[in-house]
Amino acid sequence: MSIWKTFTSFFVRQAKIEEKPDKPNYGVSWGSSPNGTQPVFPPRDALNAYSEHAYLYAAVTRVSEDLAALPLQLTRGKGKDKEIIEEHPVLELLANPNSQSDGYLFRQQLILDLLLNGTFFVLMVGKGEQPTSIMRLHPEETKFVTDDKSGVVGVINTSYGSSVQYPIDRVLVGRNPSFSKGPQSAYGVGVVSPLYRELQADVNSMMLASQA
Repeated sequence: MSIWKTFTSFFVRQAKIEEKPDKPNYGVSWGSSPNGTQPVFPPRDALNAYSEHAYLYAAVTRVSEDLAALPLQLTRGKGKDKEIIEEHPVLELLANPNSQSDGYLFRQQLILDLLLNGTFFVLMVGKGEQPTSIMRLHPEETKFVTDDKSGVVGVINTSYGSSVQYPIDRVLVGRNPSFSKGPQSAYGVGVVSPLYRELQADVNSMMLASQA
């Protein structure tokens, strides 16, 4: 063995062999953020774009309204054995998710979060196993909590100085695909992220034209 190989062998860590892997390789970065993992693109900028750009507002509103208006159907089984269930607690919960919004507005809000921000969070509220209501967690106030053993283990929600951590089995998460690696790969990519510079340029152009 050469002197260089002998020297570098002290610093190069050999790969651990897993003959029968039972989980992905979560590196140390997954356990380095006890206060939550920051998303790649700021949720505040993603959601604020909805109120700042007329064309984006019109497009996202139309998509969210159309999707939220689609009828919900609960089924059991597949193929010829598929059965449509007319009454079920989950249907009642989706129709009346909480005291702050009806089912239509609730679904529209989640679709808006998903389109603009790439990720939405829903907290299942209730003392028993079956939730009594479901609440939207604001993406700007919510971050994933991760560790290097299980990956995503929960979310931490911080609102006006008060922080609460919820286990992942009490939170429903929907997201778009991600280009990131490590713990930030848990966040999806919204439409605002790749359009952000173009949207900023449009707003700046309108401001210059208005001043002129």
